[in-house]
Amino acid sequence: MSGHILEQHYETLFALEALNKMIQLIFICVAFLLLLKIIAIVILIKKCSRKESIESTTLAKTILHMPPRHSLNTTIDDI
Repeated sequence: MSGHILEQHYETLFALEALNKMIQLIFICVAFLLLLKIIAIVILIKKCSRKESIESTTLAKTILHMPPRHSLNTTIDDI
């Protein structure tokens, strides 16, 4: 009878070890996906900041070359 109980404990232990390995594998996969996501976000931020700096430089040049307005009171017809 004690052999049967011991066999059940070994089966339970084996199942828990397998479950532990699966959980570790899932955590590793999730960590890897989060790392990829962080890398993608950093790349997007770098691309956007370059694009925005080019656009802001172009906008600054456009604003500098705009003719001055003669009146502070502008209406929709003036635009």
